[in-house]
Amino acid sequence: MDSTHAREVLLNAVWEEAGTYILLRLGEDPGGARIVELRQALRALALHWRSQASIPFDIAHAAAMIMHFENECRSNMQSLQAERAAALASECQNLAQDAFNLLCGPDAHMSMDG
Repeated sequence: MDSTHAREVLLNAVWEEAGTYILLRLGEDPGGARIVELRQALRALALHWRSQASIPFDIAHAAAMIMHFENECRSNMQSLQAERAAALASECQNLAQDAFNLLCGPDAHMSMDG
């Protein structure tokens, strides 16, 4: 995924009404494929921007929102089946870690195969 597409995926996930992360915050399951796409976008952006002096504000803001609302996502999963709720809570944690890695830049210790 190139950085332009990754940026679009991230911004749509966090700011669009039916965005992947918005749905997670509401306790809804956006589907595994959309979560994977968002994680790939965060990683692509981390790789792209890690050698730069700064990250654009729109990307940093969206990544910060993912980190900030991780607990809300996890607590709103209670209405789902227990097994799926646990899986999605884990994905919220993974997304927050990916967002953290993006914001940390070259100091992040990223595992690109997880």
